[in-house]
Amino acid sequence: TFQIIWVVTFLDSFSFINVFNTIGDNYFERMEVEFNDVNIFMQIRTLFWVLTYFVYPIGFMFFKEMSLKYKCLFITTVIIEIFASLNMGVSKNIGDLFLILIMVIFLKNTTDKKTDTLFQMKKKRKNYFKVGLLIIFFLLIFSLIQNSRDDVVGYVENPFVGFATIRENSFFENIFGKNSALTILFDKIGYYLSHGYAGLAYALELPFENTMGLGFSNSMLEYAIQYFGFPSDLMSATYNYRLNSVFGWKDGQWWSTSFVRIGNSVSLLFVPVIMYLLGYLFGKAENEWREKKDVISLVFECQLFIGFVYASCNFQIFQGRQALIATFCLLFVYFVKNVLHLKITVK
Repeated sequence: TFQIIWVVTFLDSFSFINVFNTIGDNYFERMEVEFNDVNIFMQIRTLFWVLTYFVYPIGFMFFKEMSLKYKCLFITTVIIEIFASLNMGVSKNIGDLFLILIMVIFLKNTTDKKTDTLFQMKKKRKNYFKVGLLIIFFLLIFSLIQNSRDDVVGYVENPFVGFATIRENSFFENIFGKNSALTILFDKIGYYLSHGYAGLAYALELPFENTMGLGFSNSMLEYAIQYFGFPSDLMSATYNYRLNSVFGWKDGQWWSTSFVRIGNSVSLLFVPVIMYLLGYLFGKAENEWREKKDVISLVFECQLFIGFVYASCNFQIFQGRQALIATFCLLFVYFVKNVLHLKITVK
């Protein structure tokens, strides 16, 4: 329901049939949508988005144990999620689904109680094969979405101008041929995962400016300015804003890695400390799931896993308003559970 509301609010319709022909157009069309009045449905979606964080980890982990009715409901939810992303021309939501499923496969692989060595080896090979198929399937969807956007724009913008040159003949062009589907796919993946480090390199040239600890998230800054009277120029103190004004590194269009986002709050010098703490929480949540089968730990671990995979791109789990509120709610629930020693477990 949340995802259908999201699509209809921006595009006035939700398509299952013609969606593959409108991916690129819809992506740019939604960026031009502006709201003059408060949309109550989007506010409800923002406040209750944390509930969706529980759906997919629990659904994938316990799918075999579900009744037929709940299996059908879960499959329908996944299908709507995928088509909502295609309607909006984005791959992030689909990527999250695949990452959660991959995390669940790995967790199942390490928590199986059977000790037969041959069985364990066969199961691991089977699970690795599943993960490989999931990655290939996602890359095909990713390539489709990215190519559709480029077709609408008519050209591919080079973010590395002034920082690096691009070779006329790449390694993949020599193997698969210029403009082949595989060459374009590898180029897209390379761009998607690596160009943020150019933004990071630029950020290292700039001094730290105080954002009152809020600069890790654009949404957090917007809330602070909108509701709590923080100075409106606080946004201009972030590395991301200054990368745009100083180096022309487009804020919002080109990334600068999660490390720069975190650095907005604590300076780049202390980013390793924050990453260590996040890694500690990830390991703690994994141990709690393995030892106690704690569902909150499972959900929390899946969310951190998504954050780590997208570390080279953006601090995604805190950027959008829905993601910001949902991640904070999940953090709150996780810490309260540990402080009060609550146990929400399954057998």
